[in-house]
Amino acid sequence: MAKTLSKPTSILFLLFTIFFFSTYVIADEAPVFSKNFPPSLLGLKQQKLSHLHFYFHDIVSGPKPTAVRVAQAATTNKSPTGFGAVAVIDDPLTLLSENTSKVVGQAQGIYTLASQSEAALLMVLNFAFTEGEYNGSTFSVLGRNTVFLTVREMQIVGGSGVFRFASGYAQAKTYTFDTKSGDAVVEYNINHSLLWTLKETLTLNTTPPPLPLIDTTAASRTDCHRRSENRLPLPPSRTSLSAIIVTHLLEKREKDSVSLVLECNLEFLLQENQEVLK
Repeated sequence: MAKTLSKPTSILFLLFTIFFFSTYVIADEAPVFSKNFPPSLLGLKQQKLSHLHFYFHDIVSGPKPTAVRVAQAATTNKSPTGFGAVAVIDDPLTLLSENTSKVVGQAQGIYTLASQSEAALLMVLNFAFTEGEYNGSTFSVLGRNTVFLTVREMQIVGGSGVFRFASGYAQAKTYTFDTKSGDAVVEYNINHSLLWTLKETLTLNTTPPPLPLIDTTAASRTDCHRRSENRLPLPPSRTSLSAIIVTHLLEKREKDSVSLVLECNLEFLLQENQEVLK
């Protein structure tokens, strides 16, 4: 009568078999550049709209300007629109229009006079906030600012912290402009959408849940802990165990990711089919 394998030997044999065949199956698959997954996987909630209102202080005069010209073209000084001038800014954002009002953040980035026919700026800015629940969060604005229009609209192209996945638009309206110094105060109204709500989301120094180490598309359809579709049938003997694993993996190859199948099968085999390994 043949001797039976010891429990440790059986476990090692099982793990080796799964590793060997899963490596073969995975290597045969084409690499995937992009996959879709549900927002809920990152802990994201339903999309909600939010509104921000503040004042932007662009100071070009005095001993401590917040906007400085860093480059220009050889023809900029001859251009009626200042075409080619580039400025870097670190403008304070305040709650009210006065420069003594509470600072709620900074607008940091560059703008350049990008039109030869009118005064129009290309704006590339990060709005970095320091107040309350927004502290440490940013959103980015990229757009065209035609400065002599009453209201200018620019797009929000993304963000960080509370503003992760933000989209929307910023409306800028000149509040005051000093023709002698060139200093300006601009009123901003921000309308944006969020996939997080402030009460449920990051306090600004935390991170969202990490992505699982399994295929996310398959994970959205299959819960290894609650469903039985990935359970292996109970093997009649140890000798047939490896054959069942390989067959099951090949059958699931097209339907689910191999990594998800391995995750489920290892869990069920080691936790629920302990009698096979005794």
